[in-house]
Amino acid sequence: MDIAAAVAATTPRTANNDQARSAPSDYDTFLRMLTVQMQNQDPLNPIDSADYAVQLATFSGVEQQTRMNQTLDTMLQRMNTEGIGALSLWVEREVRAPAAIGWQGAPVALDLPAEPRADRAVLAVRSADGILLAREDVSPDGGTYRWQGQAITGGALPQGAYTLSVEHYAGEVPLGSTAVQSWQRVTEVSTGANGVMLRLSGGSSIPATTVSALRAAA
Repeated sequence: MDIAAAVAATTPRTANNDQARSAPSDYDTFLRMLTVQMQNQDPLNPIDSADYAVQLATFSGVEQQTRMNQTLDTMLQRMNTEGIGALSLWVEREVRAPAAIGWQGAPVALDLPAEPRADRAVLAVRSADGILLAREDVSPDGGTYRWQGQAITGGALPQGAYTLSVEHYAGEVPLGSTAVQSWQRVTEVSTGANGVMLRLSGGSSIPATTVSALRAAA
């Protein structure tokens, strides 16, 4: 019987770091089971001492892995906490990131991506459901662009959230599509399973790692 594996299987595993820690009682249980194993072994076919050494090493490895997992959990919690503390200074400032645009009827400054291989670029506007609502030619060289919120019909789009991307072409050959970055104000900072998240004035939430620039609100 592999005592180390048996002890590891009976050790509670919870999200609580104190419960996940390998306790002295676990080691006592291991020693008692090892003693019972030695007392009840076949005298004509005793267990090899090397097997005991393997079981001791296995238990030690399980204990070290448990402690390592606890340390990693603590480090992750600390990183998330410190991340929120630092990023709380971003609230009410503007960040540049690829996120849905909150169209309110006024022109929106965009940072369009460049594609050296392209000779044509098209700005595609889609609803939250992914429905294509507008397409307009833009420079393949990228740079700042003022989006007027124009629909395919020529009129203005209704106020709401829209996803913008730029499609690049070399002649008629598509080279790919890239999400458009824009400046938006940070309204909230939170943390969760996906790490530190930023809530933007346009209504979308994005990972803090997607931010490419930060500035004071205009």
